[in-house]
Amino acid sequence: MKRLGIALLFLLAAVLFKSLAWTVLVPVFQTPDEQAHFAQLQWYAEKKSFDIDRANNLSLEVAAAEEIIGTRRDIMGNNKYTYHPEYRNTLSIPDFPRSYRTIYVGQEAALYPPLYYLLDLPF
Repeated sequence: MKRLGIALLFLLAAVLFKSLAWTVLVPVFQTPDEQAHFAQLQWYAEKKSFDIDRANNLSLEVAAAEEIIGTRRDIMGNNKYTYHPEYRNTLSIPDFPRSYRTIYVGQEAALYPPLYYLLDLPF
């Protein structure tokens, strides 16, 4: 039993370290599918439900931010930012109304099983 507790503590510490390192080393939406993972986490946090809408799960807040910084993906999965070091964006993301978090405008979430995200929700 003591070994299980130590293993769980080690796992939680590893997840915390990974989350903090990822936050510091990879700026928002700078890898190919980070916005999809963020969309799914936002759904869980705002809806307080793991019953995700497979067709309409991209909040207006995330969609608008993606448009501003150039990470909104086209039908082929490409955007202006990822893998384009020549792309420079000087725009900043405004403080959107809180209601933008619960207005859903499209499909973006990665749709991974909820357990994949449970340990990241606090971060």
